[in-house]
Amino acid sequence: MTASKNHFDVLMIMQHPPLANSMPREGLDMALVAATFGQQVALLFAGEGIFQLLPGQAPEQLALKGTHRMLEALPLYDIESVFVSEPDLSNYRLDAQQLLLSPQPKSALEIQHLIASSRTVFSF
Repeated sequence: MTASKNHFDVLMIMQHPPLANSMPREGLDMALVAATFGQQVALLFAGEGIFQLLPGQAPEQLALKGTHRMLEALPLYDIESVFVSEPDLSNYRLDAQQLLLSPQPKSALEIQHLIASSRTVFSF
């Protein structure tokens, strides 16, 4: 299910680093549940949340559960719209091509439009 250009039922803004707390897992859980009920879901990784998309994390070494398996499952739930904050990529000196899921970079203005055009917005 593909949403019309940047109009989504649910936009999940993922802002927390991957292993600091349970927020990343809770946000992804909520996205998967929404998609299960037929909602058109998009994910925007911003701030320290972009680190959730870095490959090679080993949460098991810290006795924690990571999110990579959940991220890999997104296409199975028809969640294909994954975005990343272009200003935050620049701040952290990262390139979108380094990240899992091949997120589409969005400028600050595009992010404002994405938020304004989404029916419901959650921040995790």
